[in-house]
Amino acid sequence: MSARALDLVVFGATGFTGAEVAVALAQCTFPGITWGIAGRSRDKLKALAARCEAEGSVRPPILLADLDDIDAMLALARSARLLINCTGPYRFFGDAVVKVCVASQTHYMDLCGAYTANTARHFLPAYAR
Repeated sequence: MSARALDLVVFGATGFTGAEVAVALAQCTFPGITWGIAGRSRDKLKALAARCEAEGSVRPPILLADLDDIDAMLALARSARLLINCTGPYRFFGDAVVKVCVASQTHYMDLCGAYTANTARHFLPAYAR
């Protein structure tokens, strides 16, 4: 894997779960770990970055991306070694994020409880080829 600007990025950071993940990262970031926040709304991301900074973290970089913009999504996936997907529901929005992570050789993580083991078994192999 080539060098990436960030170790991890939280996508969907301005939603309830994404903001909680970002604030938790701000509260317990490990030295040397670089991370950013991503989503569609620059204004909401700026507010979240300020909140993270107030929690004792450095202000995380902001990355703009929309699921409807494949180029922006690929750039987002290529910006980090790990993309934490906090968009939802995953059955509607998870597929596009997995695709860009596979195409970019970026590690993928989500907080999903919506997929059954059977769904995941059929979902992921389609992109691993």
